[in-house]
Amino acid sequence: MKSIKMLLVIVLALCMVFTLCACDKDTSGNDNSTPEDTGASNLINSTNTDASEKDDGKVSYTVRVEDTEGAPIAGAMVQLCKDACVPGVTDASGVASFQLAEDDYKVTMMTMPAGYTYVSDETEFHFNDSRDITITLKAAE
Repeated sequence: MKSIKMLLVIVLALCMVFTLCACDKDTSGNDNSTPEDTGASNLINSTNTDASEKDDGKVSYTVRVEDTEGAPIAGAMVQLCKDACVPGVTDASGVASFQLAEDDYKVTMMTMPAGYTYVSDETEFHFNDSRDITITLKAAE
């Protein structure tokens, strides 16, 4: 049953990503993006952790999810939210990267990875002086 729920959450997250990508098109029917800017990599790019500003005005935000020993947690579903939420999934390094307009985003877990729970009562996280944040989870008791 858990695997069905996880599959459903992943499918829903992918649907949101593709919907948001479709919204990136010019309303006149002209697609002004370059080939590098198209597709889900426009919103979620797990391999690009360069925090420098891009020509399109978007910057990199990095969310790391790890356990209390510092080991990365892959497959964690996180989201950055302001007016709307953008989902992401951590890679094998426990990292999810986002290319978004610079803003004050909050970060939340969409689904808690199996066998983990929050270290404290805090369930919403905010970027401080950088565009990188680490969320630490502990093994569920």
